[in-house]
Amino acid sequence: MGYRAWEAPTAFTALGILGALVVGGCVAYGIVAVRGEVPARVRLLGFVGSVAFPLVIGAFLVSVMVMDHFSMRYLAVLTLMMPFALLPAAHALGRRNFALAIAPHLLASAIGGWVGYGPFVRGLVPVRETPELRDDYTLFSMLRARGLRYATADYWASYRLTYLFREEIVVVPTNPGEDRHAPHRRAFEAEHVFAYVFDPGRSREDVATAEAELRNTNEHVETVKAGGLTVFIVTRR
Repeated sequence: MGYRAWEAPTAFTALGILGALVVGGCVAYGIVAVRGEVPARVRLLGFVGSVAFPLVIGAFLVSVMVMDHFSMRYLAVLTLMMPFALLPAAHALGRRNFALAIAPHLLASAIGGWVGYGPFVRGLVPVRETPELRDDYTLFSMLRARGLRYATADYWASYRLTYLFREEIVVVPTNPGEDRHAPHRRAFEAEHVFAYVFDPGRSREDVATAEAELRNTNEHVETVKAGGLTVFIVTRR
């Protein structure tokens, strides 16, 4: 949540704008080339890919779900459609000229994407191990040693942990309305003992309030630590 905007050098800003203009021109050409001399299959793919741009951007601008910087992920479809959108321009320009034209966009995207990894890179070098991952794997070892297969955590932590643990331990969201896989919820609710994980970097709930509610509604609650994570081992009534 603490990511800050990157104050890019002027040269990079100019490169990014140039790249965006080139892509915009190619997309516009992909729409109008539907009536050109381009082969039929290239015209069709180019038109479908290009028309996705105004549709997706328009939907993004009016969507009520666009509320923070994480909402930019809704635009990922543009990256998926771009190869199709660029086909007519690539055909018209030829391989060499098209490569030169699209180079600013590719370079700006590569640099911007790398910088976007934030604390997970140090210059050109990826940071392979971070302190929070050590906490996550400490949590995994602790839960497995206790024979626990299911846990619950805030939405932003739950699926991340389930992925890291390769579903050997499944972590469901604290809010059932945010479930993605109903069998996980049913299995979690059938467990007599489970873990409640509070991640201070991701969990939105107040840990003291969560602990009080757990103690009021269950037979026994044990508090343990896994690095920076607070974990409640909960025995249901």
